[in-house]
Amino acid sequence: NDTIVQKNVFANYFAYDDGSNEKAYYLLGMPNAPASTAVAFHLNQADTIRGLAIRFANQVPSGEGKLFTINLYQSLGATTQDQKEIHHQDFYKVRYTGDLESFTTYKFDSAIALAAGTYYIGTTQAPNIGADSIYFGFDANTAANANHFFYNVDGYWTPSLVSGTTMLRPIVGSN
Repeated sequence: NDTIVQKNVFANYFAYDDGSNEKAYYLLGMPNAPASTAVAFHLNQADTIRGLAIRFANQVPSGEGKLFTINLYQSLGATTQDQKEIHHQDFYKVRYTGDLESFTTYKFDSAIALAAGTYYIGTTQAPNIGADSIYFGFDANTAANANHFFYNVDGYWTPSLVSGTTMLRPIVGSN
């Protein structure tokens, strides 16, 4: 009992999760309002962002092919009108990898240069999703949502109070 071992992964993405999902996280959309997610990440130096890796949780009926947008924000603000969007790319489709422990990677058409600072990246689904929401993988063992994950279903950005981590990973660095 004289040794402690910890594995540190140095990769081209930011991750608050431990890599395994024990549950699922979804948004219950409001009528006539889009449903959005955003995870915060901080760059200590200038870098490029290339996209977003998402762990989708299986659902019935399947979420395969559901459409969503990926949004990159400089800041969220309190309301949708206050947010400062840098980039968005429309019409990505939910794709399952076939492996319950894998992420699906969505790349932007071109890399986006970012200065050092805090940014937010996430997804938006069209209004009136109701029970047709996308189910994201949810790491119940790592509690990062309260400080890093936000949702918006009614025009207001709100930090998630669900203890755990929604599995969205910003992809940065070289290709």
